[in-house]
Amino acid sequence: MGRVSVALTSDSCSSSNLGMDSNRTPLSRARSIWLINLFFGPGLAPTGVLLESLAMDLHLHGWHVEVLAGTADYRAVENRESSCFPGIVHRFHCQSKQPGTRGKFWTWLWFYVQVAWFALWRRMPDVILVQTTPPFLHTIFTLRCLFTWRRRELILWNQDTYPETLIATRILREKSLAYRCLNWIAHWSGRRITRAVALDGAMAERLGRQGIKNVRIIPNWDVSPVSSRTDLLEVQSNPRQLDALPDNDADSRSLPTELTSAAIGYRYRIAYTGNLGIGHDLTPLWNFIAQHPTQSDFLFLFVGEGDRTRELKSMIERNGWKCVKFWPYLPASQFDAFLNWADWGLVALEPNCLGLMSPSKLHAWLRAGKPVLYIGPEGSNVTETVRAYDCGFVADPQDPQSFEHVAEKILKISFDSRQMGLRARQAWHERHTSTVGLSAWRELLPPHDSSA
Repeated sequence: MGRVSVALTSDSCSSSNLGMDSNRTPLSRARSIWLINLFFGPGLAPTGVLLESLAMDLHLHGWHVEVLAGTADYRAVENRESSCFPGIVHRFHCQSKQPGTRGKFWTWLWFYVQVAWFALWRRMPDVILVQTTPPFLHTIFTLRCLFTWRRRELILWNQDTYPETLIATRILREKSLAYRCLNWIAHWSGRRITRAVALDGAMAERLGRQGIKNVRIIPNWDVSPVSSRTDLLEVQSNPRQLDALPDNDADSRSLPTELTSAAIGYRYRIAYTGNLGIGHDLTPLWNFIAQHPTQSDFLFLFVGEGDRTRELKSMIERNGWKCVKFWPYLPASQFDAFLNWADWGLVALEPNCLGLMSPSKLHAWLRAGKPVLYIGPEGSNVTETVRAYDCGFVADPQDPQSFEHVAEKILKISFDSRQMGLRARQAWHERHTSTVGLSAWRELLPPHDSSA
């Protein structure tokens, strides 16, 4: 349970690349804050990258920041970049060697124990900000704050809503004793936190049902690799970049030949990237392909892995559908090229997961200037953006024919996908960049102590 300080030495970690103002002079009386989450810094977990960018911004704006994080990541065996954060990071060794759900459970449990022990013997900061990996992490600090003489501000940055997520993903039954106990804990601790940050309106409503009275909506921002963060700097210095979309064919040169060859003969390339998990319902898409098994208008590419990948691969092979291809994770050097090469980004969410989780795949597609095809319920962060900027189409997962209707709109002669792509780029710039997200956090967390 050691403390590790990481110095900011790399040019790629400069504050300008992160969309932050490094010229602001820190205040003489800095407020202190702890940021707590299992993941922190570069890696495959978006929550870790989000937390790192917030830590950097708070540090540069006069806060005394300490981070409590673990050593685990989605694929911890891979080499990953060091964090750019120059402050104090307490890394707790908690990576389980066991695979699957059992390994995840023991990783979470060991992280709980070490964080609780750490908090027990340390003086509490002015503000404690907790994410939701692992779930109910904020309960530890709710209990700890009961034994402090001065009130501390406890903020929940909600990425996944528990325990309801466990029901939606069929891990627990609603009438089970385990769920009832966890639900009681959620309501008990929810009534005692200072405020919460939700990712969309549906999530804010769910948190309100848990007794949390002060909920602020701040959508997540783009957590692309460091190499792509220069896009943000270019747009800030030259807004006309929003009128320029990448050359799809030029970007295909850096991609594997087997991947690009699979798209020959198809009119549009529709891609799904990242984790393909339990909360992602693509039923209308499979229904469309079943009705048009030999169509050549759309090639559907799934790049990544996930709990449902093996199951869906078996279904595709069993039905002999040639218009669906699977590909493993691409390295960061090729990922941006793939986004630019694809024509549409596919995002999905099961209806019963509305307000429980927020699809993060949206941000990268918007940054690439690609229209979004969303299969999911109304009220999510995706529909809020797509409806506001008219930068994609929404298919109802409970309507088997909904993707058929979307396909008809796309294939109309008068449809202009380029204009929709430009609106997607505008949506990214105005709603889902780190500049926008971090600015909202600075409003929520002023660096001065109002009681001083």
